Amino acid sequence: MYIHQNPLRAGLVTNLKDYKYSSYPAYLSTKNTMIKKDEVLVWFGGLDGFITDHKAMVAELSVNHEIR
Repeated sequence: MYIHQNPLRAGLVTNLKDYKYSSYPAYLSTKNTMIKKDEVLVWFGGLDGFITDHKAMVAELSVNHEIR
C-alpha cells in the first residue's frame, strides 16, 4: 500500500485510480495483467479488503494533511 500513497502525497492525483503508472487500477480490473493479483489480494482478505484498506489509508493521509 505504501507505494500507492506516493502520487497522492506528491499531489499528482486526488484518486488512486487516476495515476496511470500505479498498479492500483490493475488490482481493481477484471482484465488479465502481469501482476499476481490473487496472491496479493489474499493478504487483504480479497478485493473488498484491498479497497477498504486503501480507502482507510487515504482517509488517514487526509486527516494528517499529508495529501497535497
